[in-house]
Amino acid sequence: MVIEHKIVIDLEDIKSISFQCESCEYRVAMSPDKVSLPLNCPNGHTWISGESKPVIVTPLLQFTSTIATLRTLLGQKALGYRILFEIEDPTRN
Repeated sequence: MVIEHKIVIDLEDIKSISFQCESCEYRVAMSPDKVSLPLNCPNGHTWISGESKPVIVTPLLQFTSTIATLRTLLGQKALGYRILFEIEDPTRN
């Protein structure tokens, strides 16, 4: 018998969206309803360079603004359903 352990996350469960620097591991956390994309790490590392801004920033802004919009609609019960994300239980790996 196989027993699977999963975690289900509702959009309302998201407390913050964090950006972590790959160079120094510094984290910047923001409310999912008020995300602005940092282009640089506060320690001076470049996260999004000039030539990659259009390729990366546009989808990230769409993603974060969509989360904020969906949270608002779901809070108003405007959709008639919930959106849930399922992830593996990290304590089981």
